[in-house]
Amino acid sequence: MKEFTVSRTKVLKENLYCDNCGTWIYCPEMNATAKNEEGGIIERIGEGCLHQDAKGDFLECPDCKSRYYLIE
Repeated sequence: MKEFTVSRTKVLKENLYCDNCGTWIYCPEMNATAKNEEGGIIERIGEGCLHQDAKGDFLECPDCKSRYYLIE
């Protein structure tokens, strides 16, 4: 399993494909919406797509299990 970092903003705006095997991982159509503290609507990673471990939030390639840790 390889580990990569990717911008959360990029994931919310562009398709994410695995740099290791080329498999599609995530697309903006999977985004969910939520209200922020000011009451505005914001986009976030879709329910069930984001995983967590001691290193932080990540998306995982369904084929090779590479992890894409999100950075702000």
